[in-house]
Amino acid sequence: MLAAIILGASQQLATSLQRGCAELEDLHVYKAIHKYPSSYELSQLLKVFGPQIVFLDATSPEEALELTRQIRSFNSTAGIIGFAQQCDKKWLVDATEAGVNDFLAAPFTPEGLAEAVIRALRVQESEAADNVVAFLPGKAGSGSTTVALNTAGFLAHDHKQRVLLIETDIHSGPLSVLLKLNPEYSIIDALENCQWLKDEVWSKLVSQAHGLDLLLAPGPTKVARLGESNCRRLLAFVRPRYDTIIVDLPEVINDATQAIVTQASRVYVVCTSDPPSLSLARRRIQELQTKGVWASRLKIVLNRFTDKDPKVAQIEQVLEREVSVVVPNDYPHVRQAIQNGALVSGSSKLGKAFSSFAQVLVNRGLPDSRPAEPSGFLGIFQRRAPQHS
Repeated sequence: MLAAIILGASQQLATSLQRGCAELEDLHVYKAIHKYPSSYELSQLLKVFGPQIVFLDATSPEEALELTRQIRSFNSTAGIIGFAQQCDKKWLVDATEAGVNDFLAAPFTPEGLAEAVIRALRVQESEAADNVVAFLPGKAGSGSTTVALNTAGFLAHDHKQRVLLIETDIHSGPLSVLLKLNPEYSIIDALENCQWLKDEVWSKLVSQAHGLDLLLAPGPTKVARLGESNCRRLLAFVRPRYDTIIVDLPEVINDATQAIVTQASRVYVVCTSDPPSLSLARRRIQELQTKGVWASRLKIVLNRFTDKDPKVAQIEQVLEREVSVVVPNDYPHVRQAIQNGALVSGSSKLGKAFSSFAQVLVNRGLPDSRPAEPSGFLGIFQRRAPQHS
C-alpha cells in the first residue's frame, strides 16, 4: 500500500482527486489539506506521513513551483504529481525541472490516476545514485562492516576505482580500529561543514588507507548526531568525485541515514545463516521498504557461509527473497587482516569472493528480467521473484 498526501489550493479539485484515489486499492491518501502549507507545515507532513506520492495543486503556478522545490529539499524520493483544471504547458516545463514527475488534468479517473502514479514512481526509481551502495547488518554482529570494507578495498585494488568508504555508526563505528587509524577528522566534521566543502578542504577531511578514501566515525569523546539535510548535501558533493561510494550503516535506520538508503542504487542487508539473523534480516528488509527503499534495490548478502549450513535455496525460503551474494566463512584470514590493519588476502577463498562481489558492483549489477507477479497496478514495484545478481 502506497501512502499519499494531497496539497490543494482548490478544495473542489482536491476533493475530486481524493474520490478518484479512493477507487485505487493500492493507494491510500493519509492527509488532504486545502491550502498550500508553510515550509514548517510541509516538513512535518512529509516526516509524519512519509508519503511515496505527493499530489500538488498547480492552480497557483508560482506557489506550486516553490512548493515543489521545498518538497524536493525535504524528500528526494517521493513521486510528485501536479494536478489542476487544465495543463499549463509552460508551468509543466519549469515544474519538471524542479522535480514534478507527472501531471493530471481534471476530471480525475481511477485509470488516469493509476497510470500517473506508475509513471511518477518509475521516474523516481530511475533517479537513484547509481554509484552509492549501502551495507547494513540484519542483526548486530553479522559482519556488515567487514563486508563493506573489503568490498570497497577490492574495488580499489582489483578494479582501479576511486572509492570512498563512509562510516555512519558514530557511536561504535569500528573501521578506525580495524585499520589501525587515528583520524584527525570524522564524518561529523564533514557534515558540519558540508555547505562549504571544496576539494582542498575535502582532501584534509578524509583518511587514506589501502587505496581508499575513508570518512570515519568520530572518537568516543565526541557527542554528535547526523543531520538529514546535511547527509543529502554530503552525498551531492561526493557523488561526482568517486567511481563508487560505499556506506557502512548501523543496524537501526534513523532520519539521517534514511537519506542515504533512499538514494542508494543498492542496499545490501548482511546476515548469517543463524535463524535469529535471518529473521531480523527479513524484518530489516520490511522496515527499509516502509522507509521508501524500492524492493528492487534491496539485496541480501549471506555472510560466513559454510558447507554445514542449510542450502542457499532453503535460506532464501526463510528470507522470502533471493540471496544476491554468498561470502564464505574464513575466520583465520579475517583475524589476520584485523591483526595487520589490512584487507583480507586476495589469494584466499574469501578474498576471491570479495573480488567477485566487487566485479558485480563495477557492472552496476544485473537487471531483473523476471516478470512481476503481484496483482494490482503497483505490482511491478512490489517484491520480485528471486534472481541472482
